Amino acid sequence: MQVNPKLTTYARATAQSIPDNGVLTSTIVVSDSFSISDINITLDITHPRVTELQIFLRGPDGTVIQLFNGTGVSGQNLRNTVFDDEAATSITTASAPFTGTFRPFQGLSAFDGKLAAGTWTLEVRDTVKKQTGTLNSWSLGITG
Repeated sequence: MQVNPKLTTYARATAQSIPDNGVLTSTIVVSDSFSISDINITLDITHPRVTELQIFLRGPDGTVIQLFNGTGVSGQNLRNTVFDDEAATSITTASAPFTGTFRPFQGLSAFDGKLAAGTWTLEVRDTVKKQTGTLNSWSLGITG
């Protein structure tokens, strides 16, 4: 955990396999209780065809938003991809490999004003039986 006056980053760096035509769930537990004013998500995923992926974030209160929905033609990987509502480029108009900062498929502002404490779940769905991938790491950057 890395802390400065307003931003706290929570990370999970354990690599996890994304099942072929299946669902991977990965969690980060936030023990600090404060109201969210902004949240950004960073992902590092290796996958030969990101068009097969759908990625969701579920907050501790059950709120779910979709970060990614099979964008990128037939390209590979999300490398240190940051999802930020304030980014200049939408993930829906970008192309793989995704490196940099993008607005997510749905707005992260759905979490604004909610409490940060609890279990956050990242869900990565591989929607086609053919290729597998790896969630290398992910993190939450939460401003309170």
